[in-house]
Amino acid sequence: INIHELYQCDVMKYVNEFMSQVRTREPPKNVANECRFQEIQLIQDPQYRRLASTINFELALEIFNAFHGDCFDEESRFRKCAETLRRHLDALNDRVRCEVQGYINYAIDNVLAGVRYERVQGDGPRVKEISEKHSVFMVYFTHTGTQGKSLTEIEADMYTKAGEFFMAHNGWVMGYSDPLRDFAEEQPGRANVYLKRELISWGDSVKLRFGRRPEDSSYLWQHMTEYVQTTARIFDGVRLDNCHSTPLHVAEYLLDAARKINPELYVVAELFTNSDYTDNVFVNRLGITSLIREALSAWDSHEQGRLVYRYGGVPVGGFQANSSRHEATSVAHALFLDLTHDNPSPVEKRSVYDLLPSAALVSMACCATGSNRGYDELVPHHVSFHSL
Repeated sequence: INIHELYQCDVMKYVNEFMSQVRTREPPKNVANECRFQEIQLIQDPQYRRLASTINFELALEIFNAFHGDCFDEESRFRKCAETLRRHLDALNDRVRCEVQGYINYAIDNVLAGVRYERVQGDGPRVKEISEKHSVFMVYFTHTGTQGKSLTEIEADMYTKAGEFFMAHNGWVMGYSDPLRDFAEEQPGRANVYLKRELISWGDSVKLRFGRRPEDSSYLWQHMTEYVQTTARIFDGVRLDNCHSTPLHVAEYLLDAARKINPELYVVAELFTNSDYTDNVFVNRLGITSLIREALSAWDSHEQGRLVYRYGGVPVGGFQANSSRHEATSVAHALFLDLTHDNPSPVEKRSVYDLLPSAALVSMACCATGSNRGYDELVPHHVSFHSL
């Protein structure tokens, strides 16, 4: 499908236009200067149409419409200048082709790794069925109105009104480098999590395009405002699932709307940024009451104790130092759970003998604590609400 063409320019279009323009201009006084060639770079087409990237054409005329000492008449000079421009644009296109091919190779590795985990690895779900519901590869996009159409026709629809119904799935990106940036928005350069297949997508939800302000999508902002205000009216608290996948300005706006209904709203967030600093940005901007922390993330007993101390603070019964002491840094308040709905059963991951001691350790932490249905009953397997 030649994905690289979505990032390239139409070389002959610019070469022909260049030839037309130089014939109507006065002979140049400047000599060809290769050092300036790199000033001409591809400008990405905002709609990502094939061979529709542009260049600064006026600057190209200034740089490439130059005097060449080996040309003895204007016609040969025209051809020489146009050929020089063509070689430069071909080089830019070749660079794009190599870059995009690298991303495609990366995507292939990610797709194979996903299939290996879902269908082969012992620690994966080992799905046996291949169907529309359980496709071999992870579904990244949903679109309507494409039944019976060829790939060429579907691509043409992307740039029309029908393009509104091409939807990218939501999900999460393992180890995403900048949780403060919405992974679905346009990224610097040509790489993105969809092209490189870095997204672990959710097949039952799509990524909503809120824009930067309510005016960008008035219906969506209004609809979600009504939803969160209804939720705040019914419940004393809310959980922000995958808070790191929600645009910060959107979460801010909606939580402000919720607090107009319930100023004492308890806000719990599932947030994985691998950075205390970034955690604090979310906590301070959104007014998060507690961050969900998982006891089952500990890989040994020492790490389990460290988590209890980290989120629980000074141990119960611990001897206090002098009342006057240097102020200690603290972490964001935690809701420490012995098990969340995303975790496998401790019987699978550790041992049946682990459940009660871990529950006791969690309950001793001086912070908010919680559990999940099935833990107290010693359910030996993961109860997934996705497959209910």
